[in-house]
Amino acid sequence: MWEKIRVVFTIPELRQKVLMTLMFLAIYRVGYHIPLPVINQEVVQQSGRTTGGFGDFVDRVAVFSASNLRQATIFGLGIMP
Repeated sequence: MWEKIRVVFTIPELRQKVLMTLMFLAIYRVGYHIPLPVINQEVVQQSGRTTGGFGDFVDRVAVFSASNLRQATIFGLGIMP
């Protein structure tokens, strides 16, 4: 197994692609923890705790978008084309 990993990193083109992918994943993970500055995070959290109204709507949209709308971060709303 270690031999295959070593071979991947000895080929320059593969090494570049693997490192680029790891860089994109790191950027995404950092962006997932940075909250949006224009949205009051406390209001979003409180509206999610209530039943009916906006809380249910957010839950239903989150199911279809495969994201967590209660966590209003840069990439928390999803990356869409």
